[in-house]
Amino acid sequence: MEITLLSIFEELRFIFELLAAELVFLVPFAPARKGFKKNVVLQFIGYGLTSMFYFLLLKLPFSPEIRQWIVSGWYILFALSTIVFCKTLFEIGTVDSLYVIASSYAVSHIVYVLVHEALALYYWQFLQRHLLLYIVFSIVVCGILYLIIYLLFTRKLRECNGILYNDNSFMVLFYLIFIAVMLISTFSAQHLFRIGDEVRAFGIIWGISTCALILGIQYANFKSTLANREQAIIARMLQDSATHYTISKELIDLVNRNAHDLKHKLRALKNAPTQLREDFIDEQMSHIEDYQNLVFCDNEVLNTILAEKSLYCSSMGITFSCSVKKCKLDFIDVMDLYAILGNAIDNAIECVLKFTEDSKRVISVNVSSKEAFTIIQVENYSGGITSTVDELPTTTKLTIGHGFGLKSIKYIANKYDGNMYWADKDGVFSLQVMFPIPVVPV
Repeated sequence: MEITLLSIFEELRFIFELLAAELVFLVPFAPARKGFKKNVVLQFIGYGLTSMFYFLLLKLPFSPEIRQWIVSGWYILFALSTIVFCKTLFEIGTVDSLYVIASSYAVSHIVYVLVHEALALYYWQFLQRHLLLYIVFSIVVCGILYLIIYLLFTRKLRECNGILYNDNSFMVLFYLIFIAVMLISTFSAQHLFRIGDEVRAFGIIWGISTCALILGIQYANFKSTLANREQAIIARMLQDSATHYTISKELIDLVNRNAHDLKHKLRALKNAPTQLREDFIDEQMSHIEDYQNLVFCDNEVLNTILAEKSLYCSSMGITFSCSVKKCKLDFIDVMDLYAILGNAIDNAIECVLKFTEDSKRVISVNVSSKEAFTIIQVENYSGGITSTVDELPTTTKLTIGHGFGLKSIKYIANKYDGNMYWADKDGVFSLQVMFPIPVVPV
């Protein structure tokens, strides 16, 4: 095969259209890593140069049939290699990367069937003779289709808070097989274009229908996973609300009983011995402290979360230390604040419950605003972090919703142009979330 500008463009457009589609899925979905703009350019250049390897495969000394299988395998591996593109530019898990690759290939292949196979090679063959027009036309069609996909599908991925699936061997294997079957199916449809005009229309319908079906499956999987997660969160919030109601009711009942008994006790104390009066005062002070321990600050949302966690820790024999200095939190959405503190403290509780020593069953929470930042910090004793995935500690717990914690916190921090930091040093795990306080125009 002669290497021409047209053939070079055909190879470049495959990878460039795929990478562009992946960006359409990734940008609203996962937080970008530092140096994103520079790295995305370098990645496009690197993948563009790698695509030229195709021409070397055509020179291999094999029969056309074997060479065709080799080329098909090359395209499968080349498409799968874009997982490097996803994970280098974005903070995203392996399974989620494969999800993006499968969805992106389906979108880019629709463009390929419509523009390159149907129009350029058959209906509008003049495009092959006017390369600049061919390139511009391809870009325009890509832009229109990708915008439609963004409006209908990908922008909704931001609801996932940066993670759709937990990484596990089963899901990785499933998506590898899924992508391989998808590519083989679309390659089979492409083969029909070469047979003759009588089956060309069927090949077009086959290719587009396969990709549309894949996008439908991916969208359904996304919505189903999101619905399950929302149900788990709602169930957890309802449980927390029920717990908070029970505790509040117990305290109200305690206050009512004390108020009812107080007047009788005060009368009896008039002639009571000094020691009895002091014991009574100590008892009442204890009740007052129980109530005061539930009031950490004047922010209702923050105080509700901290009160629930404090009382739960008390019931589990965990020392809950909390310091809330003058802080500004009104720029953070209620649900986001609940998610950050709820996930952070729940992770700390899960960790310290493993210890039998009272000295290590301790959780410290600090919330404050310093200069232009609001800082939330949670610390607890840990058994040491043994492994990480995407620079975050891993967990072996398999309950629904678990594993989204730190990624959700990091995503929310990025949402407000903030950052999340964690450290595990000398047996103490420290999590810090820093938010820049928005400047309100005067």
